[in-house]
Amino acid sequence: MHVPMYSTGDYGSNIELVNQLEPIFEENNVNAVFYGHDHHFESFYVNHTSAQGIYYFVIGTDGAGTDDLIDKNKRGDCALSSTTLNISNTEYNYNCFYGSEFQIYGEMNYAYIKVNVLGNQATFSVIRSADGSEIIKFTQTK
Repeated sequence: MHVPMYSTGDYGSNIELVNQLEPIFEENNVNAVFYGHDHHFESFYVNHTSAQGIYYFVIGTDGAGTDDLIDKNKRGDCALSSTTLNISNTEYNYNCFYGSEFQIYGEMNYAYIKVNVLGNQATFSVIRSADGSEIIKFTQTK
């Protein structure tokens, strides 16, 4: 997809898409959803049903630079304090961004994602473009 369902970036979360598509994804046992539009890497894990949840990834790190999410002049009280977006483990102001309570991790860095599916297991590895180092890895079994 292009427009993000969940994001703390410049374009932010799209509640209409969440309301329209998330029930379809849950009903069809979707493992992961990928989108761009915002220029950074970010991951969310959302589980609204008794079924295993869904990973949502913002992989918008190609193009004209990363979002400036730490700029206080531009973002005011919603400016992040770091280029690492570990909102789920902080006392960050969740009112600034819908869905941020589901965020796992993010980084304002150029990156790509490798997906490996083997049987009933999917592994999502997010890799920094500059040096090939791994930012984070998630494994899901269904």
